[in-house]
Amino acid sequence: MRNLFNFLIRYNSWFLFIALEVISLVLLFTYNPYQESVYLSSANKVSGKFYASVNNFFGYFNLRSINEELLEQNGLLQERIIFLEENLRSYTADSLNPNVFVDTVSAEKYEFITARVISNSITRLNNYITLNKGKKDGLLPEMGVIDQNGVVGVINKVSDNYATVMPILNPKFRFSARLKKNEYFGSLVWDGKDPRYAVLEELPRHANFQPNDTVVTSGYSDAFPEGIMVGIVDSISGKNSENFSAIKVVLAVDFSKLGNVLVIKDLNQLEKRNLENLTQSEK
Repeated sequence: MRNLFNFLIRYNSWFLFIALEVISLVLLFTYNPYQESVYLSSANKVSGKFYASVNNFFGYFNLRSINEELLEQNGLLQERIIFLEENLRSYTADSLNPNVFVDTVSAEKYEFITARVISNSITRLNNYITLNKGKKDGLLPEMGVIDQNGVVGVINKVSDNYATVMPILNPKFRFSARLKKNEYFGSLVWDGKDPRYAVLEELPRHANFQPNDTVVTSGYSDAFPEGIMVGIVDSISGKNSENFSAIKVVLAVDFSKLGNVLVIKDLNQLEKRNLENLTQSEK
C-alpha cells in the first residue's frame, strides 16, 4: 500500500494533466456541435470496423454449422423433388385409366441423412471416403451418397459412429446412368486416370449424344433415385466396340473439395431385398 501511495505522489502531476485533458475533451465535444459530430462519426466508424471484424471472426467459425443447415435443407428439397417426380410419372402413366388409383403418400420413398467428410483421397487407384456418421445415425452398406452437385458414391462399410464410402473414383464401383435427353443408359465407371472424368460404357451404338449433354442416374440401382446429376458429356471414349459406345463424362462433383454430403435412405429397400432373395431361392 505504501508503494502505491509513493507511486501516486511521485507521478501526481501526470495524473492531474491526464484528468484535465479528459475534462477538457469532454467539455469540447459536449458543448461544440461541430466537434461533437466529428467525434461521433469517427467513433461510429471505428466501432463499426471493430464489430465487423468480430462478426467476421465468429462468422468464420459458424460456417460449418451454416453449411450443415443448408445441406439439411437441400436434403429436404431433394426429398420433395423426388416425391413430385414420382407422382408426376404415376399421373402421366395412369391418368387416362379411371380404374387406377394413384397413391401419393407411398410415393415418398427416400430420406436423406446429412454427414461430413472427415477423410478423402483422390490420388490412389482405389480411393475411399470416411464419414463422421455410422450405424447409430441410420447408415447402412450400399446406401447412395451425393452432395449438392451430384453423385459421390455408395456406403461400403459402417461402424457405430463412422462409415466408409466407395466413390466414383474407384474402379470397383460402377452404377447405371443414362443420357437425360433420350434415356439411353449404360454403366458409369472410373478408368483410374483423371479424377475429373469417368466413362459411361455399354451405351447402345445407335444412341445419339452431343458434348454437354446431361448424364443422370437411371433409377435402376437401389442406391440412387432416378434423375440425380452425374455429369455432362465431354467426348467419345476410346472404349467403343462393335455394338456399344463409350463416352467420356465430366463429373459434376469436385472430389477435391468434398465437405458435407447426403446419404440416401431408401424406405422400401428392405422390402425389395426380401422379394429379390425370395425370387432367387425359387430358381
